[in-house]
Amino acid sequence: MPNDFESTPYDGHHSYTDPGNDWRTGDGIAGGLGRMVSYGNWAGPNNRMVIENSEYINQQRQADAGYDPYHDPSLMNNPRYKPVDGLDAAAQRHDHGYFQSLNGENMFGWQGIRNTREADRQLVADTQAEMDTNGHLYSDDAERYSRGLRGYFGGRVMGMDAADWAGGKMNEAGQGVSNFVDSARDWRSLGDAGRGIWQGVQGAGSWLANTGREAWGGIRNAVNTARELGPVGTLGMIGGIGNVAVAGGIHAAGQAWQGAKNLGSNIASGAANMARGAGNAISSGLSTAGTALRNGAASVVSGAGNVARSAGNAVVGGAKKLWGWLSR
Repeated sequence: MPNDFESTPYDGHHSYTDPGNDWRTGDGIAGGLGRMVSYGNWAGPNNRMVIENSEYINQQRQADAGYDPYHDPSLMNNPRYKPVDGLDAAAQRHDHGYFQSLNGENMFGWQGIRNTREADRQLVADTQAEMDTNGHLYSDDAERYSRGLRGYFGGRVMGMDAADWAGGKMNEAGQGVSNFVDSARDWRSLGDAGRGIWQGVQGAGSWLANTGREAWGGIRNAVNTARELGPVGTLGMIGGIGNVAVAGGIHAAGQAWQGAKNLGSNIASGAANMARGAGNAISSGLSTAGTALRNGAASVVSGAGNVARSAGNAVVGGAKKLWGWLSR
């Protein structure tokens, strides 16, 4: 691991083509891209402190599940891992936010984006505040990097906020329909129906108008943000929103598949229960019929025996009487 890497404050870029003494030592296209989207010791995929101390951090976490390397003085007081400037410090706070909120999820997945949304929001705010205050100190390359950073993570926040907003509106629409149906139960005349329908139309129109204004406001804010961030920031924003869209699509497909599996399982379970019920009924019926046949047969045999015994007794009695008469 290189020991002499040092980022210049306000210009903490990494070499795209040659890692040299960079702590991000990856070769080839992947290594170059990793350095391209990195800054200083903290911004970019992972960070220097975790990369260089991963074994130690894992040992501490195995010994103590609540261990937080960002509260470990042996790491955080090491000058090697100090942020190189305010932009890098914002990235450090962002990484700590991910450590606290990601909860083992993939940062690019639906739940991972949701878990880290507030950390992303804070990163955008911190970066904006730093550039508003000290932007004139940063190199052009660093300033462009900050725009891409704000664009990408701001896009993730916008995308997730928009998804939640749309979900809320769907719930509102469903509740409105439910309320309309409930009110219709109280109609007692054509006049009641006319007034109820007119009120429903008015309510739906007002809801649609408000929804349209909110949607247009969100779109306008996104456009204004993209204009302020410029081409690099706009590309980052498209990437962030695209991340949410792809993750949302995968999540929705997974939910649909799980629903289909549950439906199939329920159908199969229902069919099995029906089959078992029918089988039990048939078995019970056969058992009942068998019992009835056995009881009937036993009754017949018992009846025949009784008849035979009666007949025998009658014959014996008659013979005795006949013998007694003859022997007088």
